[in-house]
Amino acid sequence: MIGRTAELADALAYLEQGVDVTISGAPGSGRTLFLSALHDHLVDREYTVRRFAGIGSLREVALGALHQVSGDSAGRSVPGVARAIRALSDETAGRRVVVLIDDGDLLDDSSWGAVLAAQSESGFRIVSAQLPVRIEARTDLDVPRRRAYVVHLHPLRLDEMETLLGGRVDGPLDPSCVSRIFAKSAGLPGLAIGMLEIGMQEGAIVRRDGVWTAIGSLWSPALDRLIERQIRIRGRRTRTALELLSLSGPIDLGAASDLVGHKTIEKLEARGLLRFSMFNGMLSATVTPPLVAEYFRHSPLRARSTRLTQRSEPRTLPLVASFSSPGENSTPEPDAVFARVVQEQVSRAIREGERAWRETAEPEALLRYARALCQSDAPPQQISALLGTLPSGDTVVHAQLQALRGRWLVEETGHEKALQYLDEQAEGAGVHAPILRATALRIRLDDPGYHGDPRSDLPVSDDMPAEVQREVRATRALAFLTAGRISDARTELDALPVADAPSTAEGSELTALRALQRLGAGDHEGATRAAYRAFQEARESLDGERIRAAAYVAAYCQILRGDYREVTSLAETALALGYPRVGSRSAVLGLLCMASIVAGRAGSAELAVTRLEQAERLTTSDGPLPTMSTSWPRSQLLMGEGHTDDAIAALREGAERLWQKGARWSAVQAWLIELELQPDAGRFEELRPRLESSDGELVAALRDFVYALSHQDADAIADSAPRLTATGRPGFAMSALQAAAHLHDAQGHTDEADRLRRASAELAASLTPGTYDPTRFRSADILLTRRELELARLAAAGNTNAEIAAKLVLSVRTVESHLHRVMRKAKVTSRAELGAFLASGTPIVRG
Repeated sequence: MIGRTAELADALAYLEQGVDVTISGAPGSGRTLFLSALHDHLVDREYTVRRFAGIGSLREVALGALHQVSGDSAGRSVPGVARAIRALSDETAGRRVVVLIDDGDLLDDSSWGAVLAAQSESGFRIVSAQLPVRIEARTDLDVPRRRAYVVHLHPLRLDEMETLLGGRVDGPLDPSCVSRIFAKSAGLPGLAIGMLEIGMQEGAIVRRDGVWTAIGSLWSPALDRLIERQIRIRGRRTRTALELLSLSGPIDLGAASDLVGHKTIEKLEARGLLRFSMFNGMLSATVTPPLVAEYFRHSPLRARSTRLTQRSEPRTLPLVASFSSPGENSTPEPDAVFARVVQEQVSRAIREGERAWRETAEPEALLRYARALCQSDAPPQQISALLGTLPSGDTVVHAQLQALRGRWLVEETGHEKALQYLDEQAEGAGVHAPILRATALRIRLDDPGYHGDPRSDLPVSDDMPAEVQREVRATRALAFLTAGRISDARTELDALPVADAPSTAEGSELTALRALQRLGAGDHEGATRAAYRAFQEARESLDGERIRAAAYVAAYCQILRGDYREVTSLAETALALGYPRVGSRSAVLGLLCMASIVAGRAGSAELAVTRLEQAERLTTSDGPLPTMSTSWPRSQLLMGEGHTDDAIAALREGAERLWQKGARWSAVQAWLIELELQPDAGRFEELRPRLESSDGELVAALRDFVYALSHQDADAIADSAPRLTATGRPGFAMSALQAAAHLHDAQGHTDEADRLRRASAELAASLTPGTYDPTRFRSADILLTRRELELARLAAAGNTNAEIAAKLVLSVRTVESHLHRVMRKAKVTSRAELGAFLASGTPIVRG
């Protein structure tokens, strides 16, 4: 069951131990599907299963849910209750029985009483699915159920949502479509499936070039019934309060309480319809899932909506605020509500920009409007029409509008016409022409590539306006980083003029560029801090383009280190926002490639393939900076399948493409990975001129390690370990120490080999588990399936076969069979030896 395997295993384990279970989840969380899956597993384990459901319309009818047991259709008399208890007791006595109750919070009191009374006689187990928090205090029923183990059905992650929705269509889903469904549904599978099916029925989700794509709005009146089931509110006052908060947007909790009252806030939270987050140090309330808020915003009762909006508007919080800030060098788990808030910020910016443009006709208003539209799912023809007739002028805003149109033309007509347009506009742009030339250079960096001299192509003069010089120097710094000229990039960044009041966008980009430069120079710790500072600034701005760009830099820092959890969180957070029409495409490419690499190394081959395919569907397969190349995840997948030669060939081909387009920093790193995988002194000498074209300690430390590895110089390999550690790659350093120890063993230097192994172990002990990876590309003669690897780790950790069976929802016999196969492949005979085998490096995983 997608995203619910652990919860299913927990429920079965507690039932086996004789403990009742409560399945807690918001409407749309998949409680009914979970009960169905649990039913099937219980039947497989030879349980007898009885299933009932609470029905809202029968909640006031005694034995409304158990009338078929009692034999009394009216269900009003005490004998009817007694018969129900006796019938259920007799049916379950002396048998392995589990009673499943769906919508337990809607089950009438008499039915609950009959079930509990029969349980006290027969001892069967009860599984009840219900809302997360009970609205009314019903102490007579709460006491026995407080002993139940609670299984919480949390919202799905983005990758789980992709798998779920992908299983319901024939062919791949466009990632932007998935992200929109994910954000609107808040990760609830029931809502998401409903949105997908209705969208396909009504033509809002169509198949284009073999990919299911969302066109226009995903809202439909056909969703009304789905949302009403989600809301499930009977009180008029509570429903009005939910409508008011939906129209308000994120609002301070105190203001929300003033509007609708504390008790109503508590009721809505109990229903799972309110989410609380921090905005600028204040607790705020947001209606969730966002589709509920959208339901009320599409109400045909315009007069009512206008009145409620006017009532709440003075207290609505600005969206530009701190939203669940990450900790130091870490990011919160991907959040569908946050993704929706970002998308709502775009919608608000479009509305406000359009109104200001119509009212004032000022270029500044048009720029805000156009930028917001380019970050939305607006029809391409709408954007083309808006940018097709720009006002004339020679201000910086006019130049920025022309630059935006040039970037849009890349998507509309290709980079050649976009570059031609920018060159033509630069001729008459006066002192602001460098902004257009800088935009053209950035386009060339992405595609088709750039081989020129940034200082010659983008000169800086003393009389250049400060805002123009900042754009030029930032672009030159990016070009130098792309070429692997790290020291030149620092010169440009150090020479940047200080802005009196720099925009958030400008600040975030410069922070990210400085992080990349520091990383290239070998200051991994400082680079990581700067990258997360840029990421936090981007989150506070709620600007999707800046979030993606900053997330790329932070993820690059973490993938070098080997902290794959952080890479995943950063990538999923950014990808959940959807894919931009203009800008940050290369950042998305890098994030998809890193997400694929990490999924492959974690054994999730299916997700690795999905992310790779999404990267390959972008406009280019290679971007300007490291990890922005599909050849990297492709080689990882080939390694995982045991095709080392093919993996190395993929790296070589990718590195050559990158070199030819001028992405030399990225190309050099790809070649060094190739040489790490297959050390070859001759190949190193062949590539030496290219490998030495990139400066900076990040590359230099790895280059010297690979050189020593290629020449089998044990001492030089060991000497490279401290430099690799200092540049943020402890996994590389451990690999170096282990490789040096192996060479010393071969030479008979056992004392030195033992010393190096101790040094490797001490380094590992000084690090937090899970934040590094010493065996990124382990080659082995065996291939473990994902399930076998999971089982092997549990066995090595000391779990018995029965415990493993419960955790993985398997039979004991199946566990025994799998474990026998794993030990045969690993050539071990005990769990202790299996643990040592796993500790020596992560085996290649397939499937």
